[in-house]
Amino acid sequence: MTVSDPRPARPAPPPWAVVLGGAAGSPTSGDDLPELVRQARAQGGVAWIMVNGDDGDGLRRAADACGLTHGLAERASVPGTRPGLARVDDVTVLTLRTCRLDGPAGSGGLPRVSRTGCVVLFAGPGFALAVEHGRPGLRKALARKFDDRFVGGGDSTELVRLVTSVVTEQYEEIAEALEEATEEADPEPDDDVLTKMGRRAERGERRRRLAAAHHLHRQIFRLRRTAGPAALAFGAAAEVLAESGPGDDPLGDLAHRLRRVVEQIEQLGEMLDSARDAWTAEVGVTQNDDMRRISAVAALAAVPTVVVGNYGMNFDNMPELHWRWGYPMTIVATVAICGILYALFRRLKWL
Repeated sequence: MTVSDPRPARPAPPPWAVVLGGAAGSPTSGDDLPELVRQARAQGGVAWIMVNGDDGDGLRRAADACGLTHGLAERASVPGTRPGLARVDDVTVLTLRTCRLDGPAGSGGLPRVSRTGCVVLFAGPGFALAVEHGRPGLRKALARKFDDRFVGGGDSTELVRLVTSVVTEQYEEIAEALEEATEEADPEPDDDVLTKMGRRAERGERRRRLAAAHHLHRQIFRLRRTAGPAALAFGAAAEVLAESGPGDDPLGDLAHRLRRVVEQIEQLGEMLDSARDAWTAEVGVTQNDDMRRISAVAALAAVPTVVVGNYGMNFDNMPELHWRWGYPMTIVATVAICGILYALFRRLKWL
């Protein structure tokens, strides 16, 4: 039985466009996208267009206005594309995945990395088209970044750099939060903390910290799978887009920042791996100690059990049963044997 979602589907926002570097500088609804692109090219500016991938009609109109080929339009309409860079004629295509952090990193809750969608960027002569899939949240972030320096000039390279900077900041924010959570959830607590706990509480604390380490390791792996390919795409895009002007390197700084994020993620993963390995080895040692204690206690309990069981059979030929000091002698011998075994186990550190 299929249960339908009672919540109404959100309508896709209309295309958003603005001409940068020309006379027009205010965002429009994008109803006449071909005219915007023509106006931008005539004025030597750039038509900056953002379209939601769920809006098929808006995406088609934006692709036609920018003069994208059928293959490029198909690429823009397919979500879940792997991050990467492509160059088709005079159009540069950059695909990025976006993430967000769910859950507080500084309290009892552990952070969780969620993929929110992807962004496909098309940079060509006189236009820059961004297609959002999912809920990357780029429009709100870009609205905070827009200022007069883009309205007075700029090109598609600068606008691509603006979008990639927003994505890079997302990765950096998530990496910092994961690093903070990793430090708080260190699976190896301080010895001073453990000495104040009982044995059962100590094991519970270690188990809780190990579970947190496993969770964080999964989140780090998820971010690595997202940011790693993006770093390669940034590096390739920096080399391609740097050809737009002599000595110009618009994405070089972002590529360097993202490489640092990837290195930070790898270091966090290695730190968690080392901590988990050390804790697992310590658990093995603790289990061996427990088995030794159990074996020692079983050996101590076996001595009186054998003695009592032997004399409890009441055989006829047991002369010590008729001795005056037979019973005290048996008790003393049993205690002596148990004492010798106890001293031996203590010397071997089994108890």
